[in-house]
Amino acid sequence: MKSIVKSSHETARSVFLHAFARLDALALGVALGCWSGLLLLGSTWFLVLRGGSSAVSFFALLANYFPGYTVTWQGGAAGLIYGFLTGFTVGWGFARLRNLAVRLYVALAKLKAAYSMLAERIDQ
Repeated sequence: MKSIVKSSHETARSVFLHAFARLDALALGVALGCWSGLLLLGSTWFLVLRGGSSAVSFFALLANYFPGYTVTWQGGAAGLIYGFLTGFTVGWGFARLRNLAVRLYVALAKLKAAYSMLAERIDQ
């Protein structure tokens, strides 16, 4: 009987660890940074190849946030750098905040379980 309980406990622990696994902030930041940088580079170069349109003036507004960015071949390279930095910051920050939220949730769950066990012992 003890081996069944231990096995069940280990399975529950394994499921819990997988459900609340930590996100690697650096990996998520680099992945999102690469993706957003390449997306901005590709979008800019697509607009350069396509020619003038209303989307060009829309993308030109990014120069307000990213100094040096223009809808040109060189501006696409600047967009790659700015896109990477922005994506990295968002990905890294999201992972850090999510890990913090999970840690707080688990700590509160443990506290609630300890309180429940204490209240149950006092009632006996």
